[in-house]
Amino acid sequence: MHGFNTYLTHQQFAPRIIALLLCLLGLGVLVSWHSPHLLAGIYPYSTLMGYNTAIGFFACGSGLYAAMTHRRPLALISSLILFTIGALTLLELLAGASFNTANWFFYFLNEPPIHSQPSPPIASIAFLFAGCAILLGFNPQGSKTVVACLCCIIILFLTLMAILGQGFGILPVFMWKGIKMAPHTAIGLTLFALGLGALRTAAAVAAFNRFNVFSRLVTGFVFMSLLFIGIGSIGSLQINSVVSITQELYEDPVQVNNAVLRIKSDVNKLNRQMKDIAVNPQLANNFNIPESLKKTEFAVTQELDILERKAQSPNLTKLRATFKKWEAAISSNYEILNAGNIEDYRQRTLSEIQELTIALEYLCETITQQAQDRILELNDEVIKTKNHAANLMLIAIGGFLLIGILVSAAITRSLNSQLQRIRDTMEKLAQGDTGIAIPFLNHPHEMGVMAKTIAVFAENMEAR
Repeated sequence: MHGFNTYLTHQQFAPRIIALLLCLLGLGVLVSWHSPHLLAGIYPYSTLMGYNTAIGFFACGSGLYAAMTHRRPLALISSLILFTIGALTLLELLAGASFNTANWFFYFLNEPPIHSQPSPPIASIAFLFAGCAILLGFNPQGSKTVVACLCCIIILFLTLMAILGQGFGILPVFMWKGIKMAPHTAIGLTLFALGLGALRTAAAVAAFNRFNVFSRLVTGFVFMSLLFIGIGSIGSLQINSVVSITQELYEDPVQVNNAVLRIKSDVNKLNRQMKDIAVNPQLANNFNIPESLKKTEFAVTQELDILERKAQSPNLTKLRATFKKWEAAISSNYEILNAGNIEDYRQRTLSEIQELTIALEYLCETITQQAQDRILELNDEVIKTKNHAANLMLIAIGGFLLIGILVSAAITRSLNSQLQRIRDTMEKLAQGDTGIAIPFLNHPHEMGVMAKTIAVFAENMEAR
């Protein structure tokens, strides 16, 4: 008994340390959010982990401690926190729900933070699996420990991709739209998965070995299906990233560019009419300048409203003011034409109005150039996303195949080792050793039936 207690103590030493580290990590980040001057040395770097992510890590640590000490209420509360954070964040990021998870805690802060962001999708998914692992891994024995360990493996799979992307450059930081995870977030989740896995692996293996053949195959199939769904979700995130970039491309810079081109076209059309009249005053009867000016004012005003909604340029105010001056100059110059002052009209058309027109064109060109630069940036971003998504999927598929091989090997090894023990027992019985201990007598299903059958043979042999 003393030896068993010593074994349990050694078995729980690493999980206890991990639980303590996770709680300290979550508390440290929360303290830095609330008291940035107290931890000025690491602030704002510590806040790269979101506020709700820090709460999730504290819940991971407390849930791991609850699993070690068999505190069911604490395990339930920790799981509920993780489920809430993961589910609300995913609904907000993927379904467009407006829960405002990144800012709900601002009310409790002493001063506004430098930046804030919700938990990234991959971390939110990991929190959901962590909640399942705590809820199912609370019991020290039973089939639930198998599912808890499978959840831990999935968490390790997710964080491995994030660590590869952040630490070794295989997947650049650019991929944060889909697999964004701060390094300390990835390391913390990895430690949690390793801690709970170390705590329940022996029980999970024992429970798995008691499954019948069909249940073992189904367990492997369900696990691989979850991984497949995870890979599909990651691929969907990358597709959504490309779609969002493309949508931004056509909603903002392309519309800005088109609006500026229409402004230049409307202004130049009326300006050409004014210059044609300056060359041949008789054309004034053919051009209805007041009506054209009214149409131009209406069209340009609409385009300026579009630019103010879509573009973030300081030149928009100058453009609107310059257009007002140009419009006033056109109107006053037309009055000079009606008064018969042809020479004054020509001089103002070729000097003042042309200067204002050139100023308008310069401002339009500046805004157009900014829109073109943004279009090039977004095009490059689409290309990078496509290339990096291909790298991501290669790693995900490679990991999927590797884990599939390991799962298949685990199932095969589990069955082969038990069948080998049954075979060795039968061989010794055939040699007349009726006193041999028969394994798996307390197992259900196929192995238990075979063991009980062998026990009957041994009793009959011993009776003879």
